[in-house]
Amino acid sequence: MIASTPRVTATHPSLPAVFLLGICALLNLYSPQPILPALAHWGGVTVGSAGLTISATTLGVALTAPLAGSLSDRLGRKRLIVWAITLMVACTLCCVLSTSFHQLLLWRFLQGLTIPFVFAVTLAYISEESSAGSRALVNSVYVAGTAFGGFLGRFVAGTTLEVVANWRYTFVALAVVELVVLCGTLFLLKKEANFTPSRSLLAGISGAWRHLGDMRLLLSFGVGFLLLFQQVGSFTYASIALLHAPYNLPPPAVGAVFLVFLLPVITTPLAGRINAARGPLFTYLLFSTAGAAGLAITLFGNVWCVLVGMALSCISIFAGQSASTGFISSHCQHDRSSAIGLYLSGYYLGGAAGAIVPARLYAHFGWPGCVVLLVALAAVSCVFACIAWRK
Repeated sequence: MIASTPRVTATHPSLPAVFLLGICALLNLYSPQPILPALAHWGGVTVGSAGLTISATTLGVALTAPLAGSLSDRLGRKRLIVWAITLMVACTLCCVLSTSFHQLLLWRFLQGLTIPFVFAVTLAYISEESSAGSRALVNSVYVAGTAFGGFLGRFVAGTTLEVVANWRYTFVALAVVELVVLCGTLFLLKKEANFTPSRSLLAGISGAWRHLGDMRLLLSFGVGFLLLFQQVGSFTYASIALLHAPYNLPPPAVGAVFLVFLLPVITTPLAGRINAARGPLFTYLLFSTAGAAGLAITLFGNVWCVLVGMALSCISIFAGQSASTGFISSHCQHDRSSAIGLYLSGYYLGGAAGAIVPARLYAHFGWPGCVVLLVALAAVSCVFACIAWRK
């Protein structure tokens, strides 16, 4: 039976903890990007091979996301989040002690295993502990935190390497951020009051299996796949394009493009208010259209047009993430975190595909070819949302 204790509202003191947990969800994933040359030099590998430090973490996320939901449905929310962040800190510090490139890959993979226990479980916590009127806003604050975490991980790693000139200290700095999140979770996040555990771990896994028979959820998982595909594909190949004619920007200037990840910290809560008032479908279509328009703007061949376009695209992705996870949380009345875990697997598989699939188009048609693909996929995701999220 569900407890009758008061639900979390938008002014609940755990709201800062929700934002901190959002930071932790994406802090580690792409943090090695600014230090790949240093890792390649230390490990005696190419810069491309050094990128495996990102792929290893992504693989870990995709493997454990469904299991994270099932365990959470059985064991509870806050306890599992705390243990996950604790293990995340330990794995991050072990990266510092790596004696070979392959050992570093192992610790990065283990880092990835812990991320779904923060990402998926926090979304389930928000859905259960927020009032119906504040749920969309609280969820959007969490997604805003993930946007800030995606920026902060890159910023901390790049800045630390520039100051200390030793890649190992970047992981020390990241561990400090994780410890701050851990303390915030322990002291600010209330223990779940509306959680009903599943009968057994097997029951949770069975619940995840049943989700695969829900066509509305499957299409929502497809939306997640296409969202991160668009984000990774756009930033990967736009960054490459900016290094060459007609832009010819130096690498530090190209890296500054990632500052647009700060914008969703402001705009995603606004998307949450629109979501609460008009629903996830209206919100998704609105921001997805803006993101597609932004990608089209980048074709004008001006650096500022590229920056504005990428900013609109980034804003649209995180608003879409807020709408899609919000729909899943409200749609699923049972085994909610299992559904979010499955969504998360599709989401990160989309990111892996987004880094690889546009490569041939870029080789033959350059950045315009990638834009055509990404805009087409945005349209497909809107079709998925229209079918899945209709009332």
